[in-house]
Amino acid sequence: SNAEITKRADELNRLFKKYDTYIGNAVEKHGVDKNLIKAVMFKESSGIPDQVSSLGAVGLMQIKPDTASELAGREVSVEELKQPELNIDLGTKYIKQLLDIFDYEELSLAAYNWGQGNVRQNCRDTFNSCKHIPKETSDYVELVSKYRNYLDINEGKFVAGSDGEAREIKTGSL
Repeated sequence: SNAEITKRADELNRLFKKYDTYIGNAVEKHGVDKNLIKAVMFKESSGIPDQVSSLGAVGLMQIKPDTASELAGREVSVEELKQPELNIDLGTKYIKQLLDIFDYEELSLAAYNWGQGNVRQNCRDTFNSCKHIPKETSDYVELVSKYRNYLDINEGKFVAGSDGEAREIKTGSL
């Protein structure tokens, strides 16, 4: 329902309000949609900046130090990755690289979660073409897409279809 969508979007926006400047700077610098970044951050860390996973991923966007170091072109420590500004910048840069490589948002999200090598090996050109995709990755892509839809619909960029999916608003059709 629209009330549910508004409620969810408001929760996400409230949770990340303190990071709006960092998100704004990162999405402008790297050319990525801010709602996509908020959705990834929510799924990755629920907004906890110093979270470290059992696999060693760190911070709001759950980036591994080796990936962060590659993205930054210098050694990046676990402690540095707990800093929201750097974490958001590097995570957004990584999402942009994946979008450039894989073209489709769903495939890029799968690569963010499952790894580029796995996506290259098991997927052709669309997410639906993926073979042997782990349930965790398909759930991840579905949830990030759902959160992003909530944010987009709430901003009036899209309207909710009968299936709850976001539909682009066509000018002049309302």
